[in-house]
Amino acid sequence: MTESNNESNTQKRKPTEDNNDDKTVENKKIKTNEENISKDNNNKKDNDKNEREKRPFENLEISNYEPLFNSKRELCTTCNKTFKNFCYNCLKVFDSVKEYIPQVKLPIPLDILKHNLELNSKSTALHAKLISPEDVTIYTSEKLPQYENPDRVLLLFPGEDAIPVSKVDPKKYDRVLVIDGTWYQAKILIREPFLQKLQKVTFTQEHTTEFWRFQNLGDEHLATIEAIYYFYQEYEKYCLKADKNLVKSMDNLLYFYAFQWEVIQRHYKSGKSKKGISKRLHNHETYIRK
Repeated sequence: MTESNNESNTQKRKPTEDNNDDKTVENKKIKTNEENISKDNNNKKDNDKNEREKRPFENLEISNYEPLFNSKRELCTTCNKTFKNFCYNCLKVFDSVKEYIPQVKLPIPLDILKHNLELNSKSTALHAKLISPEDVTIYTSEKLPQYENPDRVLLLFPGEDAIPVSKVDPKKYDRVLVIDGTWYQAKILIREPFLQKLQKVTFTQEHTTEFWRFQNLGDEHLATIEAIYYFYQEYEKYCLKADKNLVKSMDNLLYFYAFQWEVIQRHYKSGKSKKGISKRLHNHETYIRK
């Protein structure tokens, strides 16, 4: 009688146990699916991030520079030297490509103080003069700017006494000065007495460089045109509270810079000689976006 009851109880319990097992299996499947979905989402985010990193200028509204790849070297009638697209000595865009070169109106005039040892051929700051010719003035360390009201001039340079762009009152300042040269040269120029009278300003956000020339400094040390671009981008956003379209209009300040970046990428990928390619590309192949 007892054995029979035990068998009967076992039979009664078995369907319930089977159901529990089925639910456990089903729950595991659901959990596995959720984990897979989560992994897929994370992978997609990683892939999107990698794509952005591969094409750093892709999300910027930069005018089409493809026509510049087909241009030929031309003679500058002013200095009688040949260049492609523009003369970096006379800062003149050639007529053959002039229609493709965007023009940007700057919200506050820009002065560039160029170290006299900084080569024009290596200077990215000159791009600003080509893109915004009416708003940019270039000085050299041999011919310094003279300011009647230095308290109304901003100096884009890091330091403990620098204020972030977001704290700048646009009513108090008439122009911004940027130093062009290596960081070593910039540290020499910054000692000029007249620069000590200017209010230093630095970035509100962190930015990293895409510069192709090797440097022993971190990626937060920007090329001059990158620094100029990020200043105006933040100035429009934080100081003028400009709408998105005006902020994006600053993107074309990087027109020639993005073009040169693409030239380097294509040259390397083509498998041609690396002669003339900087040390950064030889030692840091991850810089080339496959």
